Amino acid sequence: MIFFEDEHGLACLPEELIASIVPAFPDRRRVVTADGTVGYLPGPGECWVNGRFLQNCLDPAHFPHSPADPRPAYQPEPFWSLEKTAQGLFLHGAGDPIPATNQHLPPFCPCGPRWFFHPRSLRRIEKDGLLLENGRRLRVTPSWKGKVLDSLGLPSLQLLPDSLTRPFLREFPFEIATAPREILQRHFPTAATLIANLLWQTLEYRRLGSSIQYGQTHRGYWYRPLLATLERAGLIPHLRHKTGAELLYNDLLNRMIGEDRLFCYRDLGFSDAFQRDREIGARHPNVILLIEKEDLADMGQAAARHFGITWTVTGGVSRLVSTEFFVYALQAVFTQSVRVLVFGDFDPGGRLAGFSHVEHLARFGISCPAGPEFLITPEVFTSEELRLFSRPLSASDGRVDEFVAQTGGIGGQARGIHADWLQPPERLVEILDGRLRGQGA
Repeated sequence: MIFFEDEHGLACLPEELIASIVPAFPDRRRVVTADGTVGYLPGPGECWVNGRFLQNCLDPAHFPHSPADPRPAYQPEPFWSLEKTAQGLFLHGAGDPIPATNQHLPPFCPCGPRWFFHPRSLRRIEKDGLLLENGRRLRVTPSWKGKVLDSLGLPSLQLLPDSLTRPFLREFPFEIATAPREILQRHFPTAATLIANLLWQTLEYRRLGSSIQYGQTHRGYWYRPLLATLERAGLIPHLRHKTGAELLYNDLLNRMIGEDRLFCYRDLGFSDAFQRDREIGARHPNVILLIEKEDLADMGQAAARHFGITWTVTGGVSRLVSTEFFVYALQAVFTQSVRVLVFGDFDPGGRLAGFSHVEHLARFGISCPAGPEFLITPEVFTSEELRLFSRPLSASDGRVDEFVAQTGGIGGQARGIHADWLQPPERLVEILDGRLRGQGA
């Protein structure tokens, strides 16, 4: 029996009903069944193509193969299940139940105190039961689930990592971006499945050296190819759904790259549109001045250049895509751990900018052992400046309590102050000098 995952979960078939098993990215094997279902097996292993199911060198899912010999034809089992009753054992098949003896037990696997199933008749393992070849479902209680899996030699109901099944990522024998409406609607019931698989196909095309060209930025990719494809599939039926679909695209892309680490932006063909937002330090490239806001850019850049350290402007919370290209530029001259000095507001947003940037650096292989070092604290201002320019933090901001717990706020109160009030600019130079010399707060 071949156990594999498809878009509906854990499935299984006798080898005779498998049309092809071939290597697939990443570290898995693509399974195509006799009815055209596409699924995947984990890791490397045995592969084959069953010539019995090829038509014009295409398998039932329309993937091309070289000519292959036919494998043995499938012969269904006469009995799908066995029932244990007070009157004895009974075999269940296409006709009426047939009395059985203990000699009939060995091929069957238990799935409860009364029921046994034949492994070759099993088609799908669900959370609360088994689907058999004849369409019948056998309920499996939680106490029996582990026994069923053990009898089948399976560690769990999940063979593949969540990153490849949430949504289900698979190959398609056609270009999704140019597929007609009926094809899209057949394969993509939700916007999430279409977006994720179009991203995945873009990665696959580029891995295989295709010259296909899509948008090279976040927004560019949204307009070519995503938006038109989603609209053609009927997944943006009204204009009001467009914004939600774009937010979903951003969330999926960030998760696939950040949390799941399936690929990088550059792997999709995205270009470096962030060169003006950074400069690698000539003397100390390993020291990074993170400038939170555009309004602080001139002051921050001047101070960073004074010491020959690296600077980058995030324009708010660090973005994964800009950090990726920042890392490529940094690694061209420096590949070891770094320090991150944060020039940003003393408030929850400024803290988030620092911590998220360090997290994003780590995603792309740059470690920051000390974590973000925040330059703007109440101690760098006079008491008069704090009295005049500090402000109460919004009670509706769920981050405020944590911010006060971590920093003490200003005088123990939930107050913050914008970095813009650090004037004249020479004061930032003094603070940086102290940090670089190992002095100061």
